Amino acid sequence: MGFHDANPFVFRAEIAANPYSRTAPAFGTAPASAGNMDNSIADKNILIADDDERLLRALDKVLTSEGARVTPTKWAGDAVDVLMRQETKFDLVIADLQMPFVTGLTLLSSIHRIFPALPVIVLTAFGSPILEAECFREGATAFLEKPLDTAQLLGAVNAVFASSNANQQGMAICR
Repeated sequence: MGFHDANPFVFRAEIAANPYSRTAPAFGTAPASAGNMDNSIADKNILIADDDERLLRALDKVLTSEGARVTPTKWAGDAVDVLMRQETKFDLVIADLQMPFVTGLTLLSSIHRIFPALPVIVLTAFGSPILEAECFREGATAFLEKPLDTAQLLGAVNAVFASSNANQQGMAICR
């Protein structure tokens, strides 16, 4: 039994109903330019998990200024609790990899296992090609290295939502 299999967050999450029933968005590794898209962030629910309070506030400020509804959490356990309460249907999770107690990679794995259609953008200051590949294997939608700028963040977030909208429109045409 691996670490992810013994994770209590996964066990607790598996008993909940899955409110994320839409098709998982396709996503390329290169985010589109934020300036070339209309504001697909507006009215989206975004959960952020990062133990760096300054970065958490900055991400919150940037995304709310674009019209998103942001729920900030300071560690992975809080993020799991918020998801499991299912009071809000989240459109995206942004998670730092380096957090105390439960890592962002464990959070990513848990989210992907329970809510496979919920996109997760991973943030890290300690990236490597091996870590990036592992994040994508665990279900990450995008992998961003810190320090990141506003355009990079908004480009990745907009690309997630643009891809999701394109998939939903394609499904509607096929029906």
